[in-house]
Amino acid sequence: EHVQTDVMIAQGGLFRTPVIGQQVLANALNIPITVMSTAGEGGPWGMAVLAAYAQRQTGENLEDFLDQEVFKNPESMTLSPEPAGVAGYQEFIKNYQAGLPVEAAAGEAISD
Repeated sequence: EHVQTDVMIAQGGLFRTPVIGQQVLANALNIPITVMSTAGEGGPWGMAVLAAYAQRQTGENLEDFLDQEVFKNPESMTLSPEPAGVAGYQEFIKNYQAGLPVEAAAGEAISD
């Protein structure tokens, strides 16, 4: 799709441990990764935010609520890709792709 972005925001339990998963993801995707303080509880926290929004009944749209209330001053940290890590992932993908024909041939040999 040739989508370009300046930064990605990551969520999920992996990000309960600071820095490690975030740096791995930044290197793998070769893009800065932002993790908010709530990233490790993304699902439950997100549902609580939606419940708070629904309870307000102010007519305010969700986008404005998120921008003006929830993410007004988020506690977050952004890590940029490290050149050595990016190179390592590029080499891994190159080797992985080179092995795909071998995997396909093995699957064909097993099914025969």
